[in-house]
Amino acid sequence: MYKVYKKNIIYIYRMEFTQEDYKRIIQKYQENKKSQREYYHNVRKHNEDFKNKNKERANKYYEENKERYKENYTKKQEFVKSRNLYNYYRKKDNLETFEKNHKEKYDLLVKRGVITPTKA
Repeated sequence: MYKVYKKNIIYIYRMEFTQEDYKRIIQKYQENKKSQREYYHNVRKHNEDFKNKNKERANKYYEENKERYKENYTKKQEFVKSRNLYNYYRKKDNLETFEKNHKEKYDLLVKRGVITPTKA
C-alpha cells in the first residue's frame, strides 16, 4: 500500500508483491548502494570542491556543538575515572580493596552495569 498526494487528495493504492518482486527490489537496492559507494570512493571524495565543502560543514558543526560536547565530557568524567580505577584494582587482583575504599565509585559502576555486585 502506498499513498500519492495530489492537491490535498490522497490516493491509496494497494499492491500485491510476489517473492520474485521482493528479490528484484532488494537486488536493485543493493546494486544502487554498491554503485553509490564506488562513486564516492573513486570520484567524489577526491574532488577538491567536495573536500572543502565537507571541511566547512564539519567545522561549522563543531563550532555549533562545542558546548554540548563539553557538557558530555564533564558528565562522563566521573564515570571514566571510576572505571579506570576499577580496572587498576582488577589488574592487581584486589577488587575487595576497591569496593571497600571507593564505595561511591563502586556504586556508580554497579548502577551503570559495569560491575555485577558481589554477594556478601
